Amino acid sequence: MRILYSTLVLLFFLTTASAQKKIDSLKNIIDQALQDTNQVKTLYAYADAFRLKNAIDFKRYIDQGLTLAEKLDFQQGLAEGYRRTGTYYRMQSNYEEGAVYFLKALKIFERLKNQMGIAKCYDHLGLIYQRQMLRAAKQEKEVHYRKSEEYYQKVTKIYERINYPKGVAINYMSMAELNTYNQQFEKAQKLYDKGITLALKESLVEVEADLYLSKADMFIMWKKSEKAIDFLNKSIAKFSEVGNQMKLILSYMSIGRIYGSKKLYNKALEYYTQALSLSRKIQSKYHLISGLIHIATVKIALKDFDGARAPLKESIDLSRQVNNMNTLLNAYRQKIALDLALKNYQQAFEDQSIYYRIKDSVFSARKSKQLTEMLTKFDSQKKESENALLRKDNLLQKETIKQQNLITGAIGVILVLTVVFAVIFLRASQKLRKQRNEMQQQNKLLETQKLEISTQNELLTDQKAQILAQNEELQQQGEELMANKEFLEVKHDALVKTTEVLEQKNIQIKQSIKAGLTIQRAILPSPTRLKRHLSEYFVLYRPKDVVSGDFYWFSVAGTSSLEVVDNHTKTNENSKLILAAVDCTGHGVPGAFMSMIGFILLDRIVEVEHISDPASILERLNKLIRLVLNQGENTASSGMDIGLITLESKQNESTEQIKVTFAGARRPLYYIQDPENNNAVVQELRGQRNLIGTDAGLNEPFENQEVWLKKGDLIYLTSDGLVDQNDQKRRKFQKKRLMKLLNESTHLSLEKQQGVLEQALDEHMQATTQRDDILVWGIKV
Repeated sequence: MRILYSTLVLLFFLTTASAQKKIDSLKNIIDQALQDTNQVKTLYAYADAFRLKNAIDFKRYIDQGLTLAEKLDFQQGLAEGYRRTGTYYRMQSNYEEGAVYFLKALKIFERLKNQMGIAKCYDHLGLIYQRQMLRAAKQEKEVHYRKSEEYYQKVTKIYERINYPKGVAINYMSMAELNTYNQQFEKAQKLYDKGITLALKESLVEVEADLYLSKADMFIMWKKSEKAIDFLNKSIAKFSEVGNQMKLILSYMSIGRIYGSKKLYNKALEYYTQALSLSRKIQSKYHLISGLIHIATVKIALKDFDGARAPLKESIDLSRQVNNMNTLLNAYRQKIALDLALKNYQQAFEDQSIYYRIKDSVFSARKSKQLTEMLTKFDSQKKESENALLRKDNLLQKETIKQQNLITGAIGVILVLTVVFAVIFLRASQKLRKQRNEMQQQNKLLETQKLEISTQNELLTDQKAQILAQNEELQQQGEELMANKEFLEVKHDALVKTTEVLEQKNIQIKQSIKAGLTIQRAILPSPTRLKRHLSEYFVLYRPKDVVSGDFYWFSVAGTSSLEVVDNHTKTNENSKLILAAVDCTGHGVPGAFMSMIGFILLDRIVEVEHISDPASILERLNKLIRLVLNQGENTASSGMDIGLITLESKQNESTEQIKVTFAGARRPLYYIQDPENNNAVVQELRGQRNLIGTDAGLNEPFENQEVWLKKGDLIYLTSDGLVDQNDQKRRKFQKKRLMKLLNESTHLSLEKQQGVLEQALDEHMQATTQRDDILVWGIKV
């Protein structure tokens, strides 16, 4: 019983609880250090919670599970551990080590004939060879392609054999992607068509949409953009139908890129705008940044430079906010293009410097056209400065020649007119000295300018060398980015497959619980039988979950049957009606198991052992529960609270009375005498504090309590679910309020009394959830 309960708890956490609560609960189970197969399963489930968050913890808990599985010789656990270890190495791009563990897991799954486990191992091996194909040398690609295709085909056969159409359709998409990467587009197209046909047949709408989107990517690589747009539009229609807004954004972005590549910028802007609007609606910052950058790129192409500023600024701010260096580099690349288009070379150079200083880049920058243009511009400025210097040198030489000519003429004149032009000669000499001084100053200035230009040239040379060094560093970072990108793709694929497995398990659990509900409803007293023996009654019965730990029980004991006469319960001599309201430990599936046990044991005690005294019934039930649950040898505390009565008609000289004999284990009996009287009040017979399912030596023996009622009087049996139900402020409904409602509705029919109770309960439970199973049984005697 304990193993069954542990299994149900584990499945519950894997399918319905929130992520953090699930992790905390699994951690609590691990801390108990149980040495059984359930502990192995719990360790693997806890490891899965870290698969996409912390690879070290993921591997650590896998290793713990494997150690315990080996100790227990738990073959299924060993296979699951090896499969997860293979996933760990595949995520680290250590494909050789990953393949070793997948093959070890495959060997065990084959021995256990576990078809789903075999298919998963084949699928992982196919993905490993597909990734190796992308990195392999040209002469080795074909080998990896064949191995990947072989494993994917094995997956298809298994899924077809076990009738798992969703897995078949998704596997067609995996094989199609493999052929797309191998440039075998026609073969890939046929595989996509098979997957789409199967998805349409099985009404797998979201899988159908994924196939359309993936097929569109194939046509883009195939350079068939018109067909790609057709399938992208189909994916948009299907993703809109299922409400997958994230993939709607991807479809809009893809169409925008196609039109952008065709230089149909207005059409591209239309789709990018739709993607941007949807990204803002669902608050997806990554797609929002991408949309802003695409819109800015299109606006620059349309020469709408003012319109490109705001999207670029917002994309840069958001990229810094979410620390996404990939999109930050894209944004700066477009900003540099905008600065160059506006001929703002200084700002372009500053932005280029920022671009190459980003330390945590996620991919290598291309040899940008902007850098070439800036360097060309600086070279142009350098040449222009050198030309200006040459022009000044030429001017100086011409001036010198001119002055020399003047001097020569002056000397001739002096020789001829020595006396006459003596004064002129002196003045000319003075003027010549002055001009020479000016030319010397000009020469010094030119030398200074040459030195400055040379210094600037050296600085530009150093900056160019730094940029080249940064380019080499970015190329290395780009290689790391490609590895990280593949790692993220692996994580995504693993998450999708895990989600599918969990969805399948959730469906199986719901189907099992639904079948349990059918069985539980079948054993409850039928309305036909109750109406045959009870004049009037109601049952307010609300399970917390699908199945319930509360149940109501009815039987007839004695030599003759009881029946309803004149709208009142009538019993013959030596016959009794026996009614019980039972509240078992727990609710949902565990509670339902206990209710089935309790119902069967009550039938046995009354119908087979012919015990009809209430106290004796409870004593016998207590012993049988302990025997069935083996509570003498384990610490299980499962049991039940119960209120049980018998109804017997006793005829005296004046009137017919109903003898009510009550025995209770933590549950009371409520009754109302003469309910038509305005002064009638609810009275209570309290049950004993004994719990059914405990050691009788620790509790007092059960005792009967009697009360005599007349026809038309009312009795009520309940579980504790109603009075313990809390409201939004965590205040309980309480027994006091229940008795008040019964007092106020004594003059009403039992059907209307039920309506009063349900209305009060619904109002009390507003904005909160039901905390326990609820049962109230009202009977008119």
